[in-house]
Amino acid sequence: MKKFINIMLSLFIALSVVMPSSYQPAEAAADHVLITEVYYDTNLSYEPEEYIAITNPTGAAVDISGWVITNLGDSMSFPSRTSIAAGETMYITKDACRFKEQIVAITPNFEYGADCDANVPQMAGSVSAFSNTGDEVLLKNGNNVVDSVIYGSSTHSGSGWSGSPVADVSEGVILVRDRTESAGAWEDTDSAADFNDLRVYQAGQSRFPAPSFTFNGNVTAYTSPDSSYSELTDLMNNAVTSIDLNLYEFHNTYLLDTLLNAIGRGVKVRAFFEGQPVGGLTDQSKYVSKKIVDAGGQVRYIINNETEERFKRYRFDHAKYAIVDGMKVFLQSENWKSTGVPTTNTYGNRGWGIIIDNADFANYVKNVFDGDWNTGFRDSFPYTPGTAWGEPVSGFVPDAANPSGSYPVPFTNQTYTGTFTITPVFAPDSAFLKEKAIIGMIRGAQSELLVEQLYIHKHWGSSASGSPETDPNIYLEEVIDAGRRGVKVRVLLDSAFLDPNDSRDNQYTVDYINGIAANEGLDMEAKLADLSVLKLEKIHNKGMIADNKVLVSSINWSENSPTNNREAGVVVENTDVANYYKQVFWWDYTGGTSTQDPQGGSGEGTSGKLLLSEVYYDTAGDDNVEEYVEIYNGTGSTVDLSGYKLSDNAGTFTLPSGTSIAAGQRLVVARDTEGFKALFGFEPDVSGMTLALSNSGDQVILKDSTETELDFAAYEGYVSGWTLSASTGKVIYRADVATDSDTVNDWSVGNPSPKQ
Repeated sequence: MKKFINIMLSLFIALSVVMPSSYQPAEAAADHVLITEVYYDTNLSYEPEEYIAITNPTGAAVDISGWVITNLGDSMSFPSRTSIAAGETMYITKDACRFKEQIVAITPNFEYGADCDANVPQMAGSVSAFSNTGDEVLLKNGNNVVDSVIYGSSTHSGSGWSGSPVADVSEGVILVRDRTESAGAWEDTDSAADFNDLRVYQAGQSRFPAPSFTFNGNVTAYTSPDSSYSELTDLMNNAVTSIDLNLYEFHNTYLLDTLLNAIGRGVKVRAFFEGQPVGGLTDQSKYVSKKIVDAGGQVRYIINNETEERFKRYRFDHAKYAIVDGMKVFLQSENWKSTGVPTTNTYGNRGWGIIIDNADFANYVKNVFDGDWNTGFRDSFPYTPGTAWGEPVSGFVPDAANPSGSYPVPFTNQTYTGTFTITPVFAPDSAFLKEKAIIGMIRGAQSELLVEQLYIHKHWGSSASGSPETDPNIYLEEVIDAGRRGVKVRVLLDSAFLDPNDSRDNQYTVDYINGIAANEGLDMEAKLADLSVLKLEKIHNKGMIADNKVLVSSINWSENSPTNNREAGVVVENTDVANYYKQVFWWDYTGGTSTQDPQGGSGEGTSGKLLLSEVYYDTAGDDNVEEYVEIYNGTGSTVDLSGYKLSDNAGTFTLPSGTSIAAGQRLVVARDTEGFKALFGFEPDVSGMTLALSNSGDQVILKDSTETELDFAAYEGYVSGWTLSASTGKVIYRADVATDSDTVNDWSVGNPSPKQ
């Protein structure tokens, strides 16, 4: 099997860097110029855009005048006074014009098989062609072999290479040298191990790094079918300048109306769609595109048309995201169809979505969008009437159905204010990073790993001949390894579409996971979702939770999705966001009976409980108007809080009639509306709290209407053992709403963050 990979890049669109390896080889320090890319079996016939890339990883410029590139048959040499700067990558191509037409993002440094561009210097001599089945690429300084790459069926051995050749790549794929993830160092063992990453570098694909963005701000978590439609329509209705939208499929006419309204307000809309989805581009999709273009927006498709020399960079553009006003980004698992983002939320698929309000992250995602949209790429094709990517058939009537069902809508969207660490995951760019993204997230799990997917293939490769031993599913095996480390693992898969004839199918994956768990005594379990009980159409999610990190994405756990598709996702590190999705996961996993782990997690569990989650007693300003207490609903349903009570050491406040709290949500009870709003920018859920929380020590007790005590917290030593001490302007808060041991260990001190 190909080894696990890491992908670490320093440029976001240029093809002048390569991916790191998943393992740590015995690597020599790169103290000489390296061959870093070989593109020999190109998309075009006769390989006019064939190229070799060399990189200088040293700290100083190197004079390469007269150096030779050879395949031991033909040779070409660099002109006199040629120098490669420290860190520079040079591209030497057969035909500079065809290279720039197909590769787009890079200007070649030299050409050797044509003289089509006067601005591109000529190599002396030429190589007629590097063989598509196997050959040698040697970089020589006189008789000294500086570096070499041996691939395919070549039997060459000699200075600069040891062992077997690099495995042959398919047409349109570039052979790229690996880099280590942490240090970004080029791997240089003079062997095939330098080129064995799992990533497939299709010509023209982006190579974005995966930086993490840490910021204080707002993140909104939402789910389908519960709140995706309302959240996305609200986002678009508030757009002012721009919406850049990337979707695999867009069918929902109600969402279309919202987008058209935005265009009508003067919002610039660019929409990038998959031009050849499974089953073909439907008239419904074409109708949506036509309406956008007719209203003044722009639409482009990613397409493959070899007769016109248009070669797709990605097998499918399967992403689902948008950048709004250059500030907010939504990413989700669902297409804009009636099941994915249903207008009526009692019907539809289970999916996860998230909105991140941060300009730096939005700028990163916009660079990805701009790279895919880039009109210089021949596969980026505009909506064009009269073509397969034009208008629907004459007389087409769009489907404006608004189906409803019996899904109980247990969740609402939730905006969290606090500190977040956000890491983008775009496939194929960072889909196989070991220290970040999906694999890094799994490997970093310490206590709990929850996975909810449309499907997880039991193994990759052919369903007929493959097996986990010969063609392992990289992600699945990492999950199983987490279970072997002692991590509690739960996996939930869709059950709507099962194929007993496919050995990779979900039912066999569940059996495979549970069989390993039973044989090895692991705290690991997998199951198929009970859709008839959940009242969902299917589990279409592609999500995961590892402790306090959440993956929201479009990435299926097949081999194709992370390897060949353009996919979009994000890892969010924040306890509140993680807890939100944990509740959704457990609801689905338990068949809608609980939003908490039935086994209670590390504490005694919070299933069926109302809990105190935050107490602000020593405020930064006037305690009389700024104090508040926050309550969290850990049950699986909305709770009527009429007559519930909050007590401290001196009094009791009764919540007014009509007060309620939805499942998994928080309710803020404050002293004063205006004082609270002046401090936090929004109104509390309940105001007029008569408690006067003592700064020198006090307790807060939550009771129901029958005076039964539900939860308790204390601080400043008011109760023995409760030594929490929040300095002025700080709060005490429950560190993890999934844990309730009824001790001070459940609580921490931090900045106030009441939930809006």
